[in-house]
Amino acid sequence: VFVVQAVDIFAASSASCVNRLIIMKEIAKIWGVSALEIETLHPRHKPSVQELPSGFQIGRITLNWSRNVVHNQTRPFVDIPSSLHILEKIACSVKHNEPVLLVGETGTGKTTLVQNLARRLGQPLTVLV
Repeated sequence: VFVVQAVDIFAASSASCVNRLIIMKEIAKIWGVSALEIETLHPRHKPSVQELPSGFQIGRITLNWSRNVVHNQTRPFVDIPSSLHILEKIACSVKHNEPVLLVGETGTGKTTLVQNLARRLGQPLTVLV
């Protein structure tokens, strides 16, 4: 778990996939984790998504349902690896009650990701502009 958090903190912000993998492998050395195991955290691997009886799991994060959750999605959402990695990071912040700042160009899906997570959990969405 600490290795995953370290990768999120130190490697995820690197724009270069090559540099990100180098940083990830260095983190693996420090924590005594095999390079093969650390590569499963690389963005080319898609986090799994599961609807559980008590909540919603994306990758390593499980969040509990709200009582008023509606399990059918009214809007389609394509679970592509890049979106799922970001959704997993947002879910991690939500689980730890941390604020999230999403930065990017207009139309890249920032609001859509947050709306999707809120809808899956049956929670109201609060957006600060």
